[in-house]
Amino acid sequence: MVTGADVQAIARRNFEQARINKHSDLAATTTPAQARAVADNYEAAMAAYLKTLIDGFEAASGNWDQLLGDAKAAEAELVRARQKAEGVAATITALGKLTGAATKLVEAVK
Repeated sequence: MVTGADVQAIARRNFEQARINKHSDLAATTTPAQARAVADNYEAAMAAYLKTLIDGFEAASGNWDQLLGDAKAAEAELVRARQKAEGVAATITALGKLTGAATKLVEAVK
């Protein structure tokens, strides 16, 4: 059973990835669209994490397990992209997937 602590942990890790790598990701971009995607992902990751800190969570709902699994899979994809230095486009795509999955999870646990 997924708990509020599980949700907060994935949201925190997502935000930490975005925060720690923001400047290097921005430096690696080659287009304004890529730079905007990095900045947008950072803002969305921060918003999702702050929501977990502010709102708190009660009982788990039925789809938390699937949403947490999606977020963990996206997190693993981002780690692989960074470790393999797959390039800025792959990193931005993976970061966007993780931020989207974490945000869906946070939004589901009202």
